[in-house]
Amino acid sequence: MNLETKNVLITIKAYPNPSKTYGETVCCAGVDLDNKLWIRLYPIPFRDLDEHQKFRKYNIIKVKCQKAKDDHRLESYKVDADTIEIVDHLDTTDKWLRRKEIVLPMLSTSFCQILKDIDKDKSLGIFKPSTVDFTWQKSMLVNQQKRESCYAQLSFLDKTKKVIEQIPFDFYYHFIPIVFNFCALHKKSCKQI
Repeated sequence: MNLETKNVLITIKAYPNPSKTYGETVCCAGVDLDNKLWIRLYPIPFRDLDEHQKFRKYNIIKVKCQKAKDDHRLESYKVDADTIEIVDHLDTTDKWLRRKEIVLPMLSTSFCQILKDIDKDKSLGIFKPSTVDFTWQKSMLVNQQKRESCYAQLSFLDKTKKVIEQIPFDFYYHFIPIVFNFCALHKKSCKQI
């Protein structure tokens, strides 16, 4: 396994997702501080991590990982979860200054530009919207038996893991990006972000 050590500012932590292949995992993303590019870290068995490894958003972590071979997206890396080490936390003092210094240079000119970059196998980005609205609707629940079967495998210590609740709603952001030319109203599910 050809692992490299990366220092990552975590900006995204998704809700845990059960999987037959990886068990329950969390997809995380952030900024690779060594090259100032977006990075996606997967799979992370968050509830199985040691307490000193359970990072929060805006923690800087050091982790060994390798480019994902089964994911064509440029930012995707497979993680050796045992190597996760929390290095720092960027707090909100000075009007979020330390966070802004890293994240704001990553801004795309528009959401439409991010969509164009997807054609180049990029899949992460940030932009500044001018108008934001939030809605929700009841979601269709997945097959509970299938979901629970992902938790049926025993852990190393022969303990079963409590099934995490499926969120019974879908949440959506509706937004109009700030751009100098016309850009349509966009609607994105929080699950897609």
